[in-house]
Amino acid sequence: MARIQRKDPVDGSIDRLVLHLAKLYEQAHSHKFPNSGCKFVSRVGGVPWEDIIPDLDLHFSNIADYCSWGKKVLAWPTAKVISVRRQIECSFIEKHPHLLSAWSAVSEENTPDLCESLAVHEEMRLTLISLLNAILHEREQ
Repeated sequence: MARIQRKDPVDGSIDRLVLHLAKLYEQAHSHKFPNSGCKFVSRVGGVPWEDIIPDLDLHFSNIADYCSWGKKVLAWPTAKVISVRRQIECSFIEKHPHLLSAWSAVSEENTPDLCESLAVHEEMRLTLISLLNAILHEREQ
C-alpha cells in the first residue's frame, strides 16, 4: 500500500497554514477524479468500484469544501472548529477499514492518479487539522 507521508509545509503560523491550504486546494482542483485508479483497486482487490468511488468522492469533497473557506475559517465559532476537526480527523482508509485489503493495490506504479489525489487530499486534511488546532490554541490564550 502506498504510504502518504506528510510534508511539513509550513512553520505552523496561522497565516502560513491558510496560504498553504489555498495552494493545496488549487492543486487538488487541477486533477480529475481518479476513476482509473479506483477501478484498478476494485479489480485487483475484489471490491466493487461502487463501494470505493462514492465514498472516496465524498471524502475528497468534504475536505475540499472546508478548505474552500480560506481565511473565513478564522471566523468560525469554536464549536464549528471542533466539529470540523472531529469530522476530518480520520483518513479515508481509517473511515473505511473494510477496504484495507483492496487498498494494498494502491501504488505509484499501478494507480498514479489515485496516489496523487490521495497525497494532495491527505496533505490538505492534515494541514487543515493543524490550522484548526492553531486556531483553538490561539483562542485558549
